Amino acid sequence: MIQGILLDRDGTINVERRDYVRSTRELVLLPGALAGLVRLATLNVPILVVTNQSCVGRGIISQCELDEIHAELAASVRKAGGRIDGFYACTHHPDAGCSCRKPRPGLLQQAMTDHNLHASECIMVGDSLSDCSAAGAAGCRCILVCTGLQGEMLASKLPAVTDRAGAPSSMYAQDRFSGEPQIAQSLWHASRLILEQAYRTERGRHVA
Repeated sequence: MIQGILLDRDGTINVERRDYVRSTRELVLLPGALAGLVRLATLNVPILVVTNQSCVGRGIISQCELDEIHAELAASVRKAGGRIDGFYACTHHPDAGCSCRKPRPGLLQQAMTDHNLHASECIMVGDSLSDCSAAGAAGCRCILVCTGLQGEMLASKLPAVTDRAGAPSSMYAQDRFSGEPQIAQSLWHASRLILEQAYRTERGRHVA
């Protein structure tokens, strides 16, 4: 069963910038991201963005500017037929020692608490090992995508799960209790993996 979907932002939904996304003009969605979000919206579960945004703590942008970026992102997704049900951002400076900055699990735990979700029934989709670590610490399953700045490194260190046509292959899916992340080329491919898992669960329940 899938109760909730937690999504990283930069490198997962939109193009990650080394100098941060500082305005709506710099918010560029990754290929297939909108289609993936539309596909995920067919599931009757919360879709929540959990993202580190130390650009606020560093004084690069304000909280108001971050809120504007998220409002623009939500509107773009909604216009395409998808949805984002909430944004959770750690805005602290990396040196602040907070419990919410990934790879710590606080941000994910807050999102799940607010929506009454069980961690074991949630999937975190991110583009970095810190996303994977946060998911593991929070008790969530994890799918990593190769569209962020760590994409090449992830592809070299983690087992591939795409077939020759570039589509995710369920034969490579890790056992849901193994603690190992799955890997997908993009959010679009990850959304297919998630729906495959959701429909397998539904078929199993009907058979039982």
